[in-house]
Amino acid sequence: MAFDKPVLEQAILDQMSFLLEEVQFLHSRGMKWIEAVVQYCEDRNLEVEDVVAILPPSIVQNIKEEAIRAKTIEGEISTPLWN
Repeated sequence: MAFDKPVLEQAILDQMSFLLEEVQFLHSRGMKWIEAVVQYCEDRNLEVEDVVAILPPSIVQNIKEEAIRAKTIEGEISTPLWN
């Protein structure tokens, strides 16, 4: 069975877009970034590690910065204080 590459690529992009929209929506409702990702995964019976691996760097950075602020991990925050 052959797949139409452009159609498959578009389906992947659509899923990525939905993932980002859903995680951003959950975050806007008061969840921390990691909580939003975990909730997304639990709702869809997905492994958190699999989803984190495909998140854009900006969201991964937000998760790291939240963890640093909460003193869950060590490191420096790279975004300005006004963000």
